[in-house]
Amino acid sequence: MARTLLVFGFDQGKKLMFTTLAAVLCHSLIADAPQVCVEEVVTDSGMDSRLTWISCQIDGQQGIAEWLKTNPKYQGWRLAKWKCVAGHYSPPRAI
Repeated sequence: MARTLLVFGFDQGKKLMFTTLAAVLCHSLIADAPQVCVEEVVTDSGMDSRLTWISCQIDGQQGIAEWLKTNPKYQGWRLAKWKCVAGHYSPPRAI
């Protein structure tokens, strides 16, 4: 018997809730200087159709770790926090 993932009453064959995975990354340019932090959208359901609300909650941190390995812009930056957001999300300009 095939197993069907249920998310908020919808099955995989139907439209699921759009989800965005975002991360706050911080970096100190000088040892005792204040940290510079930025919030970035790592992925969303439009970029990766496998991303659902549940998969974001379960695998979000692992997905960010993999994204950081392949994104040279943020090498050496620290993951301060991450979140799954229902719907389309645009980070604020300043944190």
